[in-house]
Amino acid sequence: MNARAGREFPQLLTRAQFRSLVRNLVHDTKELLGEVIKANKASDKRAKAQGVDWTERHRLCVLLDVAQETLAGLPNAVVAPWFLAELSGTLMVVRRWRQTGSWQTIETALKERDSYPHTIGLLHVAEHLEMDGHRANIVPEGDKPSPDLTIRATGGTQSEVAIECYQPAALRGQLKPLTVEEAAKIVEKSMEKARRQIGLAITGIIVICGYNQSKGNLRVLRHAVEGRLSKTNRTNLWGFWLIT
Repeated sequence: MNARAGREFPQLLTRAQFRSLVRNLVHDTKELLGEVIKANKASDKRAKAQGVDWTERHRLCVLLDVAQETLAGLPNAVVAPWFLAELSGTLMVVRRWRQTGSWQTIETALKERDSYPHTIGLLHVAEHLEMDGHRANIVPEGDKPSPDLTIRATGGTQSEVAIECYQPAALRGQLKPLTVEEAAKIVEKSMEKARRQIGLAITGIIVICGYNQSKGNLRVLRHAVEGRLSKTNRTNLWGFWLIT
């Protein structure tokens, strides 16, 4: 996710204002997500000592490191500003969902390196839906397959719409051009995931989430989605939503 999915930074800041903003990011991350940081502190320390690529570390640890390194290097250096924007957007949705009864389940998922990106993506989707006037419900995991979210439809006979989020690894690592073949694989996997989690009986929407993706990559994904939808006979599928 980037600043478009969260709070955008002011366009013009003095050095003192920017330092204060980054300092607040570090403070708020530790305050709001302290348990997540604590749960990953030892393993992330080992990963850094072993020279593990940042894409294989817990993403929150990477974002916090960037904010701390930027704060230490000011005013001479800003480390990966897109990660600062991502951290700001992450804290925005965390503040909102910490106040709900779902937070304990959410926090548990955030502690896991592999489930963290999907969970944050899910929260951004829920936040977008809430901002558009829909009441988003996070569906707890159970013994049976289920979607990530549900919302109430505003008209017609369908009372509930199921939403399944997919956060592929290819859209959260190093930013690089997405090939047609890679986009097709992402769309196909999202269709398979939705078939398994949503089924064919209720109306569903598939959301593909990514971090800091270029307009070019989004165009390639959109073409892949359009091509795949033209071949499906799943009448319960309303379509796709791409969020970055």
